[in-house]
Amino acid sequence: MSFFETRHLNLIFNFCPGLLQPTSAKGNPNITRRMGSFFSTLGRVWFAIVLLIPMVAVAGIIKLLSCCLSKKSLNGTSVVLVSCAWQISLALTPWMWITSANNFNEKLQTLNKQVVARANGVKDVRPVFILGNHTSFLDTLLTITRFPSSIAYQSRTYMSSYLFNMPILSTICTGCGHFPVHFKGSGDTDFSVDKVKIAATQKLVDHHIEANGVLCFFPEGAMNGNPSEVRPIRYGGMKKALDYDAIMWTFTTNGNQIMWPRKAQMGGVPGFGRYSLKQVAPLGCRELVQRLKEQGDDETKQKLDHVLLSEFVRSEMQAEWVGLLDGCSQGSEGKKSK
Repeated sequence: MSFFETRHLNLIFNFCPGLLQPTSAKGNPNITRRMGSFFSTLGRVWFAIVLLIPMVAVAGIIKLLSCCLSKKSLNGTSVVLVSCAWQISLALTPWMWITSANNFNEKLQTLNKQVVARANGVKDVRPVFILGNHTSFLDTLLTITRFPSSIAYQSRTYMSSYLFNMPILSTICTGCGHFPVHFKGSGDTDFSVDKVKIAATQKLVDHHIEANGVLCFFPEGAMNGNPSEVRPIRYGGMKKALDYDAIMWTFTTNGNQIMWPRKAQMGGVPGFGRYSLKQVAPLGCRELVQRLKEQGDDETKQKLDHVLLSEFVRSEMQAEWVGLLDGCSQGSEGKKSK
């Protein structure tokens, strides 16, 4: 561990004992809890400030750029601007300590080469899909800030339609060219959507993919209240991946649910997180499914392609999540896993 990392961790443990130390530690447990609660609140207030100010600035810039840029240029530029804004926000919140798994940079270089080749119209380069587990609002911030601008510029995602009606965020979502999903159900167990509106959205998604763009999304369909178990992967995204025979990557995170709890309006809680990148279908989703059927038993061979792909992606993301446990905050007290 470097000198900077040692100083950083000592600072967290000294100022946030209630979150990162067990209550049985030396001293009064009640005082420790109150101190932890105080610094947790202070961290959230600070994070709200450093998150809001850059986003307001970006929203204003997007408004100005919308008058002079084409839609595609505006969309890509807006995503890059948002990425820069969120990088500033995370850099100014150092008590959220987030690191990458081994070989992340090498894998990112491979992903970047694929995206750039596709963007440049290189022949026979498949579309690229990036899928992530979803346990916190922090997932979105972390994903886009860990990719270079060459990937961010090409990336779009699905977003719940209500976000397009929120101040500031509506300007950003529209400027980025993200795709609205009009849910009719509750979201936790009922993922039904407006079929007419989703058909229009899917046309926009298809146009983006065919224009050599990257599709990023959370295939679980909703934020997971039980982060230790990846939710079943929804079939819609798998069908589209098979339709386009996409190269598929997973971007898996662990610990975000502590630093920005699922039901909290704002993050900023001290904690430790990690993330990883894995290429699960380097030769395309169709080749992957065919290989799984050839290697599987009779039951596997009888499964529909999108069902088999869904199950495989879920198992891969689950394995990645477990592999990230070491060094991440877990549980209600945000203790670092040993």
